[in-house]
Amino acid sequence: MRELDFNKELVAIEQTIELPEYVLRPETLRICGEALQEINDRYGIESDSPRPYHWFPHSLDVIKREVRLTNILKEYMNPEDLFMIYDLLFMIGATHDIEQNEAPGLNERMSTDRGIELLSSCTDPILKSELFISMYEEGGMVTEVEFGKDGRIEQPNLHKGSRAKSKFVAAFADINAIAMEGPERMILDATNIYFELDKNPTISGYHDFLFSQIAFLRRRLNDWRITSDISRYFPENTDEVYDALEENFHDNIVSAYDMAKKIPDTPGINTELGYIIRKSTPFTAGRLAVERLLPLAA
Repeated sequence: MRELDFNKELVAIEQTIELPEYVLRPETLRICGEALQEINDRYGIESDSPRPYHWFPHSLDVIKREVRLTNILKEYMNPEDLFMIYDLLFMIGATHDIEQNEAPGLNERMSTDRGIELLSSCTDPILKSELFISMYEEGGMVTEVEFGKDGRIEQPNLHKGSRAKSKFVAAFADINAIAMEGPERMILDATNIYFELDKNPTISGYHDFLFSQIAFLRRRLNDWRITSDISRYFPENTDEVYDALEENFHDNIVSAYDMAKKIPDTPGINTELGYIIRKSTPFTAGRLAVERLLPLAA
């Protein structure tokens, strides 16, 4: 399998950190690069189990969102919360999807165990410390998701264990990509997930999957549990944190929801979906879909 150099991408994300004088530890960059290479080897284009969604670009995107969210919320964190937080979140983002071939829950457990193995064998005394590994383990397992009876995404470990603010950041950044990034992310992720799930994509199957985004986003838009999540991790600043999230992300998810409602009934949509299926591979379909569908439903 071809070796890729992830250092450039990781350093570029590091440069978006807004905590003065914060520098990632060299072993963090090395371990994250190793984890991303492992994900590419297991799920990339040349792998035996290709996954257009659960591939290394997704892991990099999660790290980007974790950094952005921490930058927004850092004023509501004390120095103890902020100590090593970006190193911790880089590690969680890079490793949380290493295992994708088992059942939900077991995937997260095995991914986290692999991350612990990487940390335990590194040379950095802080990264391999019992405290850091314990915080990493909780942060990795908080990304476990399941679907409730009403179809809502649930993170069963979010209200268990410690109240480390890094857990809130990791959990939010993992499942709120559309809220944090908007309509383009909705089209990109929906397409990548569909092409990952269906090895023989069809126009009707693709259309139905896009249609399902309406209900998904409606639930995310009206998810009352966000206040409960915030109050657990930011009990003294619940209103301020809620307002910060609303100010930065509410318009994105509203726009994505409006677009999701438009796309299935847009004139010529099936022609476009057929074009995307014919002209792309599973790993290029997402970007082509953004190019073709975003202007169509604007």
